[in-house]
Amino acid sequence: MAKRNSLTHRRLTEALRYEPATGLFFWLVDGSNGVKAGQEAGTFNANNYVIITIGRKRHYAHRLAWFYMRKRWPRGNIDHRNGTSYDNRWKNLRDTSQSVNMQNLHCARSDNKLGVLGVCLEKSSGLYKAQITIDGKNKCLGRFNTPTIAHAAYLAAKRIHHAGCML
Repeated sequence: MAKRNSLTHRRLTEALRYEPATGLFFWLVDGSNGVKAGQEAGTFNANNYVIITIGRKRHYAHRLAWFYMRKRWPRGNIDHRNGTSYDNRWKNLRDTSQSVNMQNLHCARSDNKLGVLGVCLEKSSGLYKAQITIDGKNKCLGRFNTPTIAHAAYLAAKRIHHAGCML
């Protein structure tokens, strides 16, 4: 991606119009690649983030939205509050640290066999273990009879210990 300061706010606002309520960008000028003024800007990358190319440099749309609205580049990561990577509505974006951004998980990792965030099946006991990472250390929250109860314990702890929790 482009360096944070390689694009000026003036150049951005001359090239694109941002709609905070929808999170969409629109071209203000015709481009050499066949883009017409008024056309929606951006394409999706493999992770469903919107990418916009300005002057041969690629930029994440969520970072451009922040720059467009605040007239400065974000200090940290731009987190999508609802966890949807292509939802660039202004109310859905926040400037956070990497650690807070990582706390805003909405679903289990793909290698989680249960598909339940913060819960795994402990084979030796047959119980569902709830666990959370706090300050880089895993903490067991207990073992429960059902994944639903274990997940509830995880969510309760997450709301207390993770500043980035949006659940």
